Amino acid sequence: DEDGWGLLGLVVVAVLAGVLWSRRAVWGKAPLVLLGAYLGLLVPALGFADVWYQQYSRVADHWQYPSSLAGLALLALAAERLSSQVRWAATGLALVVWAVLAWPLSSLYTSQDALWRDGAERHPDSVLAQFSMGVAEIKQGKLAAGVERLALSVKLGPDFPECHYNYGLGLAAQGRLDDAEAEFRKTIQVAPLSSPYFTKATMALEKVKGQKMKLETNPGAPGPTGPAP
Repeated sequence: DEDGWGLLGLVVVAVLAGVLWSRRAVWGKAPLVLLGAYLGLLVPALGFADVWYQQYSRVADHWQYPSSLAGLALLALAAERLSSQVRWAATGLALVVWAVLAWPLSSLYTSQDALWRDGAERHPDSVLAQFSMGVAEIKQGKLAAGVERLALSVKLGPDFPECHYNYGLGLAAQGRLDDAEAEFRKTIQVAPLSSPYFTKATMALEKVKGQKMKLETNPGAPGPTGPAP
């Protein structure tokens, strides 16, 4: 990467593997096996292959948890060679460091709103992060903000029927029936016939057309509230 941390990580792994290989006669092959297991389990989080979660985030960072088991086992194996006092001190220090690092992130998991907002801010080009935050904002009564974010999700993911459909709902709720109709038609165009969004968009389209007809025949009628989600 641009800041060089990726290259530094490769150098550290290479040096560690070399040390473990050179000392295998003394330490055995278990450390090498654990290092290999750690790297193998880490592959899904490295971005070499597309995984579904990366629609939310370009880095599937929580996938490192399974690989951390091998890393912890490697640390435990090394700790066995330390005295009891040093081992307990190192364990306590590690717990303190992990707690300090984890504490600032704990607020992200207090609600879905906080989690989606953080994802949308960290990854402004993520379709599903923007979409999920937009839907959450509309449910909270923040219609204008939600519609704006859904408009961004449609721009980022023009082939996502859920983005077009929910954007259409938001537009209809704002009384922008022509724009809502266009989004429902787009949903029908991109959604497979088996998709629930195809059926939902078809029903919503008919309702919007009915609302438009009602307004044309009775201009003084109350404004539309939009089709139900």
